[in-house]
Amino acid sequence: MVPNRKISVSTFGFALVCFALPFATVSCAGVDITLSGLELAMGTTIEMPTAFGQVEENEVSREPLAICALTCVLAGLALAVFTRGRPPVLLTFGAGGALCLLLLAVKLGADLEKQGEGLLTLDLRFGYYLCLLSLLAIAAVSGYGLRQLQRETSPGASRLPP
Repeated sequence: MVPNRKISVSTFGFALVCFALPFATVSCAGVDITLSGLELAMGTTIEMPTAFGQVEENEVSREPLAICALTCVLAGLALAVFTRGRPPVLLTFGAGGALCLLLLAVKLGADLEKQGEGLLTLDLRFGYYLCLLSLLAIAAVSGYGLRQLQRETSPGASRLPP
């Protein structure tokens, strides 16, 4: 039995909503800047206070790994909605998106350490973790569905041990 299509659609949809939630907070000298997954993927402009009470605008460039993760979520959602949601395809997009998010966390930490010379700290927020967990859940459910599909279609399916 292949996993329910509604589960895949709702979980990819939830992962997409998680991109609008806080993904990461960068802290420096008491100033915290929180960015959503969409802001990391699309880039944004942030306002930072300076030492003299003025406000300075800084550009946050697009993060390729965030774009990749968002693309996996959007493609997985589209395929789950408009096709039968085949387990190998959903497994690919779920695991690929999760891998992109894991690599994103590593890259952001390394970039901040290099640029901030130890003064900048990165805190991953609940939107990041919820998105990662939902993509891992999609990969796990799709992997299970793929295994079940293989058992049903193999010639000796009735003789396989559980």
